[in-house]
Amino acid sequence: MTEHVKQRHLCAAKHPVPAWSVRFDPTSVSPDGVRCDLAVNMVAQVSMNNEKVRNDFDNVSIFQRPVFNATWDAEKRRWVDLVARGEEGFTFRPTESHREVVYRCTPFWYKMELDEVTGPTYISVSPIPLKGYRLAPMFKNGKSYVYRPCFEYAIGEDNYAHSRAGLVPFEQIPSVLTDRALRYDDKAHIETTEDWFSDYLLLLVEFATRNLHGVMNGKTYRALTCYTYATDSTDGLAGFYTEAPEDYEVGLPMRLSYTDAEGAAQSLDLTLKAIGERTARGCYLDLGIEDVKTLVANNSDFGLAYTVLKTGSALPYITNASSGVWGKLKQSPCVWRGKENPWGNIGSCICNVVFNVKNETGLGVHVLQDLTKFSKGINSEYFLKYDYGKTYMPEGMTEGYIVGFHPFVEDHILIPSSFQSEYPEHYWATYTEQRAKSSTGCNYLRVGGDFRTLSGVNHGTYQLLGTSDMRYVGGRLIVEEEL
Repeated sequence: MTEHVKQRHLCAAKHPVPAWSVRFDPTSVSPDGVRCDLAVNMVAQVSMNNEKVRNDFDNVSIFQRPVFNATWDAEKRRWVDLVARGEEGFTFRPTESHREVVYRCTPFWYKMELDEVTGPTYISVSPIPLKGYRLAPMFKNGKSYVYRPCFEYAIGEDNYAHSRAGLVPFEQIPSVLTDRALRYDDKAHIETTEDWFSDYLLLLVEFATRNLHGVMNGKTYRALTCYTYATDSTDGLAGFYTEAPEDYEVGLPMRLSYTDAEGAAQSLDLTLKAIGERTARGCYLDLGIEDVKTLVANNSDFGLAYTVLKTGSALPYITNASSGVWGKLKQSPCVWRGKENPWGNIGSCICNVVFNVKNETGLGVHVLQDLTKFSKGINSEYFLKYDYGKTYMPEGMTEGYIVGFHPFVEDHILIPSSFQSEYPEHYWATYTEQRAKSSTGCNYLRVGGDFRTLSGVNHGTYQLLGTSDMRYVGGRLIVEEEL
């Protein structure tokens, strides 16, 4: 080797690719990857109960997402009057019209390699446009920031959709979510697949695992089964008991479901008041019900689950870390870099990709260009992006886990290719459910999962939803700056 070639070789070894990356072994069942490029030896921890932790990605510009109050100026088509978290005048509960709590995203470029069977094998992100890298799809150019809502879509006292703390997340059928957003601004919309995919890239690299909700559980686990007794006994009161009191926390909102004497489904939204001492029946759960003895005697099929947490249930309380879980329980709300409940709580509906189960040759993937035209069903604004050629789940399968994706049509449109009924510990930890075909033939995409189930199914970060009549869907209020 000549001196010139040797010097060039040594120089290359000292200058790794200016990107942060993770590599997954396609032959391994482990969900964990190996950091590479500039991410080698980096540590990414999340806070539990606001403890101080180490996260080396806090020093990387494209992972920094500062939180602001900002007012939407409909004439200028921009967010104005930004006040950063920590500055005088900042509040998580703005009262002015069109003022919200948002986080700021810095443009980045990415490269992804995908194995059709085992998922992503290499994900790399960079603040500069490297050869073979693409601009993350949530950005319109490589210079301008974009702003996204910190909190889930909620309706304020002014009857407008908002991103503010202290509000109950809004749930409706998908088309109503967009209709209500348009009252805020005539070009407002809910989350897109470009938004979700861009965040997902950073999450995979930062935490180097495909089992993301294992890093920050959030509200993705059901409450444990409770025992009900219709009469008092010597070792316990009439009411509801648990064998695992450590999985409950006084003050958490709960939803009690049951069947009444006429066979109709009923529910009560309650708050856990106290947890009793252990008895032979388990630990008594005081839900503040005035006459629990009559309730359990006259009704049947009781189930207890956590209900929706108000917005701002975590972000205002996490001050010592960029990401974390507020509380010590698996059911506690989580925050990832300013985005509260990226999974858990209410699933966020994606507005620009629809799966058409009535397509003549099998499932069709349709994409909406004008996001304000989102509707109940597929209209003329949608175009067929990909013809699947078959139904997306085996005949007779009612629910399953995604264990394969077709090669990308576009990087940010993921198309499931295979499913299985058992939980795939080694894969994306994603979940789907087959619903009866509606009159519209639509199956929507929800991201972030949904914790409200008594079946114990562990929702992941990407979920094919049922029909357009599905009501338990939330969103995020997004208005784009015009550049």
